[in-house]
Amino acid sequence: MNIINKVKNTVCAYKMLAVGDDILIALSGGPDSVFLTHALLALKNRYNLTLTAVHINHGLRGAQAFADEAFARRLCEGLELAFVCRRADVARMAREKKLSVEEAGRFARYTALNEIAGARNGGQTKIATGHNLNDSAETVIFNLARGTSLSGVRGIAPVNGAIIRPLIELEKNQITQYLDNAGFSYVSDKSNDDLRFSRNAVRKIVIPALERHVNSAAAQNINRLSRAAAQEDLFLNQISRKALESIKTQNGLSAAGLCASEACIARRAVVIYLKELGLKRIDSQKADAVLALKDKPSGKRAALGENFFARRSFDDICFIKPQQTQAPYSFALTFEKPVFIKEPLFISSHS
Repeated sequence: MNIINKVKNTVCAYKMLAVGDDILIALSGGPDSVFLTHALLALKNRYNLTLTAVHINHGLRGAQAFADEAFARRLCEGLELAFVCRRADVARMAREKKLSVEEAGRFARYTALNEIAGARNGGQTKIATGHNLNDSAETVIFNLARGTSLSGVRGIAPVNGAIIRPLIELEKNQITQYLDNAGFSYVSDKSNDDLRFSRNAVRKIVIPALERHVNSAAAQNINRLSRAAAQEDLFLNQISRKALESIKTQNGLSAAGLCASEACIARRAVVIYLKELGLKRIDSQKADAVLALKDKPSGKRAALGENFFARRSFDDICFIKPQQTQAPYSFALTFEKPVFIKEPLFISSHS
């Protein structure tokens, strides 16, 4: 099958495009983003698309970063494609936010793309990225190695809100082979060969070893699993959200309700509830710590990080964030009328 037709099939299967869409193309200048640009141009008339390429200069590789920016600009000029460039100090961002350079770069890219998209077309603009099948397989392996639940096996979603990934069913070698055969130039980021970055090690060592020694279609099979996992994860989340409504109490979660639920549903219900409370870093260990309280006596508690902790309080499991409590307070109590205290009973982690 022609590779452009395969992109068309992916776009149709996941309903990525509608007639008249305004699309931002995340254009780094690498092979994936260059092919994405050509593929969307091939679909432009079919969907009456408005296309704009966006290049984010991370400022990490000195003169090479500006050479990549210049390449992306020339490419768009040659294709008569609208071009927008944003620059970010990713190294400083990594230091200030205490992130790895990889994480900071991703944050900078999506922040810029979302800002540009939000200012266009009433906020209805879509963002197209060049993630391919191998990228998704790498994500699955990376998550498995670090420790994950079924959600982490889902890989990279073909569609995530306004973000679309038309190349998600193409293998990397298909993309580079097409570009080379067509004579389309692209840039190579040398940092992608640096094995100090864990994702590069997965890409350069782990997946090739699996394809060489286990199955030549390893990446495809991993992605087949990720698609099935995505469907099952969505279904289990729907069930867990319904279960959560019956487990919630005025004070938190019912210990008896958690005991009566299937273990996997109870765990997911806890994770959903912690997200609702605003906890940002949630893993299976935190969910299990909360679940363990259902079998413990009143007064026992579990630290969840970010100044949150869970506490068994009689029939309920309560959740408290001491940092958000108000200043010390006092009330005069009389026997003439009831006094209602709106402040939390547990006001510190030492209570």
